Amino acid sequence: MKKWLFLLSLICSVSVFSQTTVRIGVGATVSSMTANLKYDIMNDRIVTFNLSAATDYLQRKYFYLSSEFKYLRMGGDDKELYFLNSHGEQQKGLSDPESWDYLQLNTKFRARLPLGNYAIYAGVGPHINLLVGNRRFTNIPDVFDGQARRFLWGEIFEAGVTYIYNKVLFDLNASYQLNNSSIARTSLYTFDSRGVWGINVSAGYVF
Repeated sequence: MKKWLFLLSLICSVSVFSQTTVRIGVGATVSSMTANLKYDIMNDRIVTFNLSAATDYLQRKYFYLSSEFKYLRMGGDDKELYFLNSHGEQQKGLSDPESWDYLQLNTKFRARLPLGNYAIYAGVGPHINLLVGNRRFTNIPDVFDGQARRFLWGEIFEAGVTYIYNKVLFDLNASYQLNNSSIARTSLYTFDSRGVWGINVSAGYVF
């Protein structure tokens, strides 16, 4: 018990005496899906909007930790799929992409190279995604009769550049997210994420 209390106090003291940056950001998420069959379904990419709040802490010259809370949307589209619509007519392509809303929490270890007021960094770390809102498919309910998973987990790989001006930090970030679990299931298909790309810009204050 004493060892754990000592470790906790050490972490707190390091946090107090190191720089901390709080940021808010916006960006775009690019995602698609693939089914557990030999032919592709929902494999067309969709681009959606995301919002984030993040903090950079335990900072040293060449590395630090960055934790982020993000709202994002993931899914896929299919412009070549033929099916019967609600009027019994044959239709090509979904009327709307299939997508679901998530709240994501991630923490990355970032290695950086300072270049004056600029810095180049690369990071890696785990993420969890919690589904919020509707779980069902919005298109072809007779075929896509399942639901999206409530919980996803995986890894994030990222690279970016920061610039500091009068204690205001600007961050341009590109990321690639892997999900280690399927994103949705129906009675016929299991849908996996094909990898999620992100591009984000954020700004914050260095305390």
